[in-house]
Amino acid sequence: MATRLASTLSSGLKQIDNFFSKNSYVDGYTATKEDLELLEFITAAPDAKRYPHLARWYWHINSIPAAVRKALPEDAAAAERDGESSSSSSSSSSSSSSSSSSSASGNDSFDLSGSISKSSSSSGSSSEEETEEQKAARLEAEEKKRKYDEKIARNIANEKSNVIIDVNPEDETSDLDKIAEEIRKIECDGLLWGSHELLPIAYGLKKIRMGSTITNVKVSVDWMEEEIQKIPGVGSTTIVAFQKI
Repeated sequence: MATRLASTLSSGLKQIDNFFSKNSYVDGYTATKEDLELLEFITAAPDAKRYPHLARWYWHINSIPAAVRKALPEDAAAAERDGESSSSSSSSSSSSSSSSSSSASGNDSFDLSGSISKSSSSSGSSSEEETEEQKAARLEAEEKKRKYDEKIARNIANEKSNVIIDVNPEDETSDLDKIAEEIRKIECDGLLWGSHELLPIAYGLKKIRMGSTITNVKVSVDWMEEEIQKIPGVGSTTIVAFQKI
């Protein structure tokens, strides 16, 4: 799973961010070595404004101590096996304790029966309490994640930025006015094009410097560049400014 996610890095971080908007970890409901494997592919902290879900996952996994990392299960299946093994071990321990308790009760059959009955009841109660504790811990973790995601969403839902893009022509025959007109036809929710100007490059060539205002959670600058580069006559694009308002 980690390798498959890492293979999408060549097309940007958006796909992985989308994955972590629905998943807490790479595989399953707890951290595994799959998370550590993906972490190795991400060489720098993701931009929390553009990739909030990936950033949340990155800082969480990055904060796991080295000693704990060594003990992480290989994947979700291994984590499930470890959980079952732990549960089985706990049950065996409870049974052993019950047997010892009943052996120490004496030779009276009535007392022995009562002791066994009492021990079994106590063991069942303990097992049930452990199950409830595990459930409570899981629900608490899910609630914390939900509140964290809501907080992130509230903080960034209305954040906007000024983005300035330089658009270089393919060659001297490119019609810059026509290109600027086509750029303004690129539309999406949260994108507002501003003014533009023509700036000299060299040997009589000019480039377009196009201004815009975007809502950060709705518009990807990667997408903006990709759309502009589809316009005939465009050679390349460069983000020269990305400033939060």
